[in-house]
Amino acid sequence: MESDPQQLVMEIERKATRETRKYLASLLEADDRLRKDPKCLLNINEIERSCAWVSHAVPLLNIRT
Repeated sequence: MESDPQQLVMEIERKATRETRKYLASLLEADDRLRKDPKCLLNINEIERSCAWVSHAVPLLNIRT
């Protein structure tokens, strides 16, 4: 059975919203750590992983049926 294209778009949008919230929360947490300790080093790999979905998901969000 084929997936409904509109349903697929809605699922991608839900996942993007959920992942965006997680990403923004991690940025706020990192900002808070830096404000408390300016010498604190960010875990760049962690942030890159958080951002990785953006390059994959954003083009998919442009799909419209």
